[in-house]
Amino acid sequence: MQTFWQDLRYGLQMLWKNPGFTTIAVLTLALGIGANTALFRVVDTVLLKKLPVVKDPDGLVLFHSVSDSQFSPGSHTGSNRRDPGTGLTTRSSSPYQTFLRLREERGACSDIIAFGAIGLNVNADGLADFANAQAVTGNYYEVLGVPAFMGRTITYSDDNSAAAPVAVISYRYWQKRFSGRVVIFSIASPSRMKFKSE
Repeated sequence: MQTFWQDLRYGLQMLWKNPGFTTIAVLTLALGIGANTALFRVVDTVLLKKLPVVKDPDGLVLFHSVSDSQFSPGSHTGSNRRDPGTGLTTRSSSPYQTFLRLREERGACSDIIAFGAIGLNVNADGLADFANAQAVTGNYYEVLGVPAFMGRTITYSDDNSAAAPVAVISYRYWQKRFSGRVVIFSIASPSRMKFKSE
């Protein structure tokens, strides 16, 4: 133990005698520790943290379809990844008929939801805007366990083709676009929405 204290005292004396070296060493350590902390935060946020709002994130499964390159599922908006070794193509989305079949024969799944990205032209308070959106099935919010902050979410009854169109806007979009005001809107078509704020 005495040797440790002698070494520590000698090291501190050397650092005191060489202030330039000491400054560079401290800055290098601070920069390295700061960079590692920032990188860990990014990895933690992107890869390790679970979805913050979802009721049971460990119970969620995302299905991918796998087929040979000669088979085409038809209209497809997701990503394609082809394995050069096997020649199989993995797609991140499937046709609506596949969703219906999966929902009929769930197997071990308690429920099946579907979603797809769409773009919307939004006209609010006389200002036109473009918004990225998702078309979702009626059970989407129920399965995820995400309640509405205000109003209601989409339900099974909204899946009926005769039902009036329904939209749910995110809290962030509501704050950014409407400054948190109460908003009444109507949907003219899947690509055009009209909002009226009060």
